[in-house]
Amino acid sequence: ITGGNCGQTGTDGSDVTWSYDESSKTITISGTGAMMYYGLTDDYNHSTSPWSHFDDVLEHVVINDGVTSVGAYAFAMCSKLTDVVLPASVFQIDQAAFYTSSLNRIIIPRTEAVSVAQYAFDNCPEGLSIVVPSTLLKTYKNADNWSTYSDKLVGSLSEVTGFNTTDFVSGRYEF
Repeated sequence: ITGGNCGQTGTDGSDVTWSYDESSKTITISGTGAMMYYGLTDDYNHSTSPWSHFDDVLEHVVINDGVTSVGAYAFAMCSKLTDVVLPASVFQIDQAAFYTSSLNRIIIPRTEAVSVAQYAFDNCPEGLSIVVPSTLLKTYKNADNWSTYSDKLVGSLSEVTGFNTTDFVSGRYEF
């Protein structure tokens, strides 16, 4: 397993770290606070995230509870990425976080709408599903920057009626 720090620097108290498991091709983001802001390399082919050398093999991203944002360009250019599950603690998806990735599905279980910056899901596959609680579907479709992805938003059961991220990971819900 490879890993290191990926939290914001400064005095915000962030202790966000990452680890990569080669056998499952999974990056796990853990800790509390916000992820760093990344950019693109000079040739615009990779993110400047510390795991960018896994861009062509990374398939899954798990972000653990306590992490509050997905950093800008964090998973941009990940050509094999299939799915991401966010915890309820994430309230912000930063600029171009999944730009030009092969993301098929992202699950966002937070019971309040998560804010999203521009270009977060631009150039992702046509079939991308952004799964949110059904009680928030209309809110998301009308929210700043989310409206760009309104055709990709899918409402699912709310926390109250059984929205459960483990069901999505195991494939028990079909869309």
